Amino acid sequence: MRTLLYALGPMLFDSLGIITFAVLLAAGAGIVPAVVAGTLVAVAVVGYALARGHQAAALQWISLASVLFTAAATLLTGDPRFVMAKPTVVYLIVGTVMLRKGWLSR
Repeated sequence: MRTLLYALGPMLFDSLGIITFAVLLAAGAGIVPAVVAGTLVAVAVVGYALARGHQAAALQWISLASVLFTAAATLLTGDPRFVMAKPTVVYLIVGTVMLRKGWLSR
C-alpha cells in the first residue's frame, strides 16, 4: 500500500491541470472558465518543476499538451465533445507512458 501511495502523489500532481479542468466542468463552472483554469494549472505545474531546476516528467508534458489541445479545440469550436472524449485519450496516453521502463523514476 505504501508503494501505491508513493506512486499516486506524483501522478496526481502531474495530472493536476486535467483534474482541475474536469472538476470545474463537473461542478458546472462552464466550458470557458474550466478551460482557462485547467490551462493555467497545467502551465503552473510544468513551470514549478522547471523553476525548481528539475526536469519536467513526461506525464507533466503530456498533461500540459492535452490541456492546451483540448482547450484550443473547445474554445474554437464550442463543442463539448472534445471535453467528453478527453478522458479516454488521457487514459490511453497515460497507459502508454506507463509502459516505458522507469516511468515513475524522476
